[in-house]
Amino acid sequence: MPIQIACSIYDDSKLRMLQFYYDCIDKYIDRSDFQYLEMDTDSAYMAMTDDFDNIIKPDLKQEFEKNKYKWFVTDKYSNRTPGLFKTEYEGEGMVALCSKTYYVWGGKKEDKTSSKGIQKHNSIINKEKYLQCLFDSEIINGVNKGFRFEQKTMKTYELNKIGLSPLYTKGVVMDDGVHIRPLTTI
Repeated sequence: MPIQIACSIYDDSKLRMLQFYYDCIDKYIDRSDFQYLEMDTDSAYMAMTDDFDNIIKPDLKQEFEKNKYKWFVTDKYSNRTPGLFKTEYEGEGMVALCSKTYYVWGGKKEDKTSSKGIQKHNSIINKEKYLQCLFDSEIINGVNKGFRFEQKTMKTYELNKIGLSPLYTKGVVMDDGVHIRPLTTI
């Protein structure tokens, strides 16, 4: 695939996330009713004070109902439409340490986790370890285990890695250890 196509797809997905935030979420919901926790090129995790439909600004409710098909999956036929958003998981709490490293708990389904570079069955993938990393500013190490085929033989391996890190390089972490502000250039 030519690099121009890959860059265009990546840029379009970032643009769609910004449009979703500014033209939908920020427009129809009061800022006191939601807080973004993490965003990626295809997903947005946020805390809300109530169900989405209950926190729409009253004066914009009619406009939202007319335009929500532009933003959300509204029936089984729009489920596979690119660029539309759907609720993937609802929970009671979330720790988002950095990009692709989070733990969500308290939902109807099993807890949702992600830890880039660490295998899912690792013992550090639990709520307590994520909270420990966040509040104690502690690096949590993990071990990846597996099989590797080398020189016509099968070998097992164990690789010690930093699994969870309190370091966040895409913004400045505030003194409370939870909120961030953008990086500034001098």
